[in-house]
Amino acid sequence: MLLTDSIPKSINLSIKQLIVRIVFALVLISLVLTGLNIKQAQADNPTIPVGTNPQSVAVNPNTNTIYVANYNSNNVSVINGSTDTVTSTIAVGTSPYSVAVDPNTNTIYVANFNSSNISAIDGSTNTVTSTIPVGSGPISVAVDPNTNTIYVTNENANNVSVIDGATNTVTTTVAVGTTPNSVAVNPNTNTIYVANDGSNNVSLIDGSTNTVTSTIAVGSNPVAIAVNLNTNTIYVANIGSNNVSVINGSTNAVTTTVTVGTTPLSVGVNTNTNAIYVGNYNSSNITFIDGATNTVTSTIAVGFEPQSIAVNPNTNTIYVANRNSDNVSVINGSTNTVTTTIAVGSYPVSVAVDPNTNTIYVTTLGTNNVSVINGSTNTVTSTIPVGSGPVSVAVNTNTNNVYVANA
Repeated sequence: MLLTDSIPKSINLSIKQLIVRIVFALVLISLVLTGLNIKQAQADNPTIPVGTNPQSVAVNPNTNTIYVANYNSNNVSVINGSTDTVTSTIAVGTSPYSVAVDPNTNTIYVANFNSSNISAIDGSTNTVTSTIPVGSGPISVAVDPNTNTIYVTNENANNVSVIDGATNTVTTTVAVGTTPNSVAVNPNTNTIYVANDGSNNVSLIDGSTNTVTSTIAVGSNPVAIAVNLNTNTIYVANIGSNNVSVINGSTNAVTTTVTVGTTPLSVGVNTNTNAIYVGNYNSSNITFIDGATNTVTSTIAVGFEPQSIAVNPNTNTIYVANRNSDNVSVINGSTNTVTTTIAVGSYPVSVAVDPNTNTIYVTTLGTNNVSVINGSTNTVTSTIPVGSGPVSVAVNTNTNNVYVANA
């Protein structure tokens, strides 16, 4: 999935949570182009109770197991993807904020924000095998499965803890910019990108040496990062300056800065067409950037407060969840026009696409359900009740299941 978020202290916790979720989703989509599927809304489709205020969810596709970090109850719920039941509840540190899975080692890493440590969970036994001290305020965690290395951004300490997955020990601590929040890994180049909200730059870490090789000045308050793995180009959305910094991954230099709408909060990339879509939350539109020229070719009006973007690369269709108009805008990627607007539940905040089945899933925060859209007809075929406050989706690509975190 892809790379994204760093947050000013002036932004409240709910917005910070939103950005972390968006970043997680973008990373997931960028690395996985194949399928997700959610079970149809039938009587046997359960709503799974977990802990209090679930913040983040991650999937081990090899074992079909889902992990949910519960911020207020200080634990992780383990869900069996075959039966959709909670098989274990694991006590971790204080205020678990984000969770990541290394599918190669079947190890789960949980960032505990207020206890400043990482809980390493053995997925075979569902027990905490290590509690790893890191810097103050770990907010985001990313795994490089190729090197079995874990990267943790410590928001209050202005650094990144590098953990050796073989020993579950911190091998080094890398000083970065101010208020690092988002971390993303490009496994093709073994490069780690850290968005530093407070210092308005991106730190590039060489995964071979775990040293900062470059600090790249970007716009004001960078909050989201997306990587086009095909072109080795990085797109950084800056909510304070309303633009996107385009970084050449080969030279580690900003090649251009693209002016977009107001409060760019999310970025999506279609690697098949080299098209970049930026969701502008406060101007209620989508900026389309041609990745070949890095210029804006169109600005597309959508609903109020577009919060999440998903791309179906097979059909070249873009889906935008509009939080305050309770609908989804469907954009034809060939013409960059809205072809239809689909009414869903109240406060749609997250959207995901299964390109294999051409099915779209939208979590609606206000009505606590998931709207399932048929991409061929652009109609809602099912509405599935889930837990309270669904805000994010995680995918098991092996079993074509979609899992929803309920805040």
